[in-house]
Amino acid sequence: MRKLYSLFALLVCLSLAVPALAAPCRDPRTVSVAGPTLETAVSLFGGAALMRDVDALAEGAPVPQALTEGALLLGYGRHLLPGTDGDPNDGAETVDAAALSALLPGLFAGAADVPVTPSCPCITRTGDTLVFDVTDVDVESATGAYIFSSWQDGARVTVLADLYSAIAYFGEDMDAIPEDCVTWMRTAQLVLEESEVSPLGYRLVSLAAYPEWLDGTVSEWTMTLGEDYEVSLPSFLSLASSEDGVDLYVADGVSAQLTIQTLPATGADPLAAARAEYAAAYPDAAIVMEPALSYFTAETDGAYALYICPEASGTLRVLTLTFPGERQYEFSFYGEIIRNSFWCEGMGLG
Repeated sequence: MRKLYSLFALLVCLSLAVPALAAPCRDPRTVSVAGPTLETAVSLFGGAALMRDVDALAEGAPVPQALTEGALLLGYGRHLLPGTDGDPNDGAETVDAAALSALLPGLFAGAADVPVTPSCPCITRTGDTLVFDVTDVDVESATGAYIFSSWQDGARVTVLADLYSAIAYFGEDMDAIPEDCVTWMRTAQLVLEESEVSPLGYRLVSLAAYPEWLDGTVSEWTMTLGEDYEVSLPSFLSLASSEDGVDLYVADGVSAQLTIQTLPATGADPLAAARAEYAAAYPDAAIVMEPALSYFTAETDGAYALYICPEASGTLRVLTLTFPGERQYEFSFYGEIIRNSFWCEGMGLG
């Protein structure tokens, strides 16, 4: 039954993929370390944490058994770990416990034990032999990670990545996955270190996951119409009030809101003037100016702002998204998707 469901899900997703847009993701920030080796390792560890519901691994702490099992399952299922049973295509990997004991220090910097009593039903142990059933790994859904920021300190790399679940699209670039087939789940920070003994090239030092996202299924967001604009919004935002030039959207389930203001644009360069005023009020803000596209964005702790001044429109649009600080990365992602979906009289940003 599971295989029939998997085939059905795949066919449905492929049928949707024909007219669908590529899965939306955030713009990369400072990515000082990149490459397929790092991406593969981050996708495996982030995907394992997501698949087995592991929120954290502190540096030096014992590795949770669920994370160990998840990394081994994905590693064998994706043919990233050395096989030992001679048949890589039989849907299972049979491994001696001693071989696993030698392998785990190449995956984790902290102590990781070979499961004595596996918690996942797809792993069975008989004596000193473990069998990993990877038949369903990355079939019904594939978990992975999209790196949007990274920095290096010696042999260590710290990564910020958005974790996602996608139907049958493991290994594809994000721009090749239809938006109907991916759900963004949460952001995580991972610290890895280069390792010559790791089959991945890196081993995991620590992991810290941020809160689960409220609505990471962007394909199901609602297109919302204002007086002279339209914008795609997550399901938890709804219109609370609309006054002259100001629309207020409030959130259900979290302390967050979005305001959309329409102001008169004055001066020779109203966008530059607005940017200068914002920078003076919030000197620590991360501001990205895009004069060719007539907008700038600004991010502070607990807020994401978008200023748009369509050429010759005579108006300045100000979108301000406020939210709890612990959800910074989640809502900055929402802000970018809102920015790309926003259309107003005089311009379209998508």
